[in-house]
Amino acid sequence: MGYDDWVDLHMTDALPGLPIQVKNAELQWGKFYADGNKDHEITPEQVDSTVLPANSSGPADVWSCGREDAPSGSEGSFDLIDQNYGNTICTLEWNCPYEPGKGNENWVKTTNLDTDYNVTIAGNYHKNKGTLKKVDITVAAA
Repeated sequence: MGYDDWVDLHMTDALPGLPIQVKNAELQWGKFYADGNKDHEITPEQVDSTVLPANSSGPADVWSCGREDAPSGSEGSFDLIDQNYGNTICTLEWNCPYEPGKGNENWVKTTNLDTDYNVTIAGNYHKNKGTLKKVDITVAAA
């Protein structure tokens, strides 16, 4: 319950010399947490300080899960912003419901994608049942 419904949005910036900032983080359900520790809850404002280093020099992660011992999963979104120019690259959205199936599906998607960028969502995450787990996301030039 709750803690079992989690996602690690594992992001890599493949743009040459252009760091990416997470902004406008919000949740409809669940909570954000730091460093893979579900007991270390952080605020959306703290998530907004996440920066993806340029040139694939290291990933950045945003973790979210349902609340402990609660019948809820995680659902939320945030924007990825090109720090050099202030452009919104895309909005990244996810849904990791407490009870996937029955019309509630796991998903991760982009909306509002700027055509100057490619955002690839990959990984061996669960789309139809259980938790999303680790989702690999790469941002590159189009």
